[in-house]
Amino acid sequence: MTSRTRKILGWIAVGWTLIALVALVVVMSGLFIDRSGTDDAGRENLQGLWTFWLSSGAIWLGLTGLWWGLIQGRGDSRQVPIARPQQDYFARITLVVVAVAVVARVLVIVTHQPSLSDDVYRYVFDGRNLASGQNPYLVVPIDRAHASDERWPGERELVPLLAYPELPTPYLPLSHLVFGGMGAAIVDSWSDPASSARLFRIGFVLIESAMMVMIAIALRRHDRSPWMLALYAWHPLPIAEIAGSGHQDVIGIALLVAGLTWWTSRAVPPASASAASAARAPDPVLSRGIILIALSAMVKPVTIPAAAFMLRHRPWTDWLKSLVVGMVVCVLMAAPFLWLGGQSGRVIGNWHSTATFMGEKSAHFAGLYETAEFAMRHVMPVVKPDGTQHPPGWNLVQELRARRLCLALLGTAGILILWSRRGDPWSRSMWLMLATVLLAPSAQPWYLLWGFALLPMAFSATMWVYSCTITLGYVYFATGRGFWLGEVWTVNPSVLALGYVPVVIVLGIEWWWRRNGGGSASGATSAA
Repeated sequence: MTSRTRKILGWIAVGWTLIALVALVVVMSGLFIDRSGTDDAGRENLQGLWTFWLSSGAIWLGLTGLWWGLIQGRGDSRQVPIARPQQDYFARITLVVVAVAVVARVLVIVTHQPSLSDDVYRYVFDGRNLASGQNPYLVVPIDRAHASDERWPGERELVPLLAYPELPTPYLPLSHLVFGGMGAAIVDSWSDPASSARLFRIGFVLIESAMMVMIAIALRRHDRSPWMLALYAWHPLPIAEIAGSGHQDVIGIALLVAGLTWWTSRAVPPASASAASAARAPDPVLSRGIILIALSAMVKPVTIPAAAFMLRHRPWTDWLKSLVVGMVVCVLMAAPFLWLGGQSGRVIGNWHSTATFMGEKSAHFAGLYETAEFAMRHVMPVVKPDGTQHPPGWNLVQELRARRLCLALLGTAGILILWSRRGDPWSRSMWLMLATVLLAPSAQPWYLLWGFALLPMAFSATMWVYSCTITLGYVYFATGRGFWLGEVWTVNPSVLALGYVPVVIVLGIEWWWRRNGGGSASGATSAA
């Protein structure tokens, strides 16, 4: 394929993607999920989801074409200098990509109310409690449903919208600090649930926009095409989950990206450098990167292994120093909440009870876990104390067996990724985040964003395919049910197969290709 042909196809892909982005914004402006559980509601929900899936799929196809044009004819693109290295060209393309991404997100925020998730209302509830001087770990929403007075305007109106109102908050301290800052910015005229949620979504999009700039910085310093940023910025998954639903995960994801950007953009040894050369990277770079990773872990601890990937080939003293730094960061983040309200024991107990409850019972659209659970229920039945067998339906013993198996597989995957001779902290972190979602009992679409945000710097065909199929998990909306722990999920096995069989096939192909010396597409450098 000639360079001219690649450019023409690249611009066609860009045009197609922009048109599909407009379609997605229009679809999301009218997307509403009726949770009444009636048959009519189920049919309407499914109809709305079909339009969402079609517009999302169109964007995904356009971006796939853009990526294909970037790597065509380049072999291992990591060894190819950027086609047009001028800084002004890179800045112009980055500005276009980010501007389009921000406009799409603003339109979604303005025209769409959260429908694919209720989580943002809990963020508002916790944030406004903290802003009013209440410890969010000590407040159980259901207790406030019938309170004689409101602690802050809109409290009584917000409580009925919360998922799991009988549970204390499950979120970690850094998330609550951000919630509190946003909650303090809510004025009385924005105290209704819709307006409050919109303000939180604006805040999360601002954080995400800063993260996209950091990704662009990393791309520039590694001589990679600015168009790689579009694979994330224009993708329907972050648009729907951050601008549309307002998921707080972006706080931790942005800090993870910042940590990796800091670590790999300062004193980065060339690809051919030895392990000993890598170990001589300046210590301040490592310390600041570890601090950012530790802060990210105080949103969700899934990022902790990224610190280990940074510490590969470094002396044990660096590991020890990093452990101390990480522990100090965690203590500083948690201390205010242990002090606020004067009930540190109850704070820890409330969070632990919620985390345990969700960890033991929540499950959704997890292909590998569902397969393991099926085997535990039918192939390895559990015998009761009286000698009879548990029925093949749900029971906690079989659930725990499946969860422990998946956890063991995840631990094995983490060790293999750490020991692998190939890959940098970006790619290792991306693969671990991918494995985490693949093996988790609950594979919510926004969970994938933790690894998907790393894709411009560490492209994986498996991650790319999964980013398209994971949204099939929304099919449970077709019944208007599935919002309660312990309720039987209604995802048909055929939908699970459609969501996971392509991922497993591509994973096998990608593993074989890399094992046999295939190059990486993560460093695509040609410009459309």
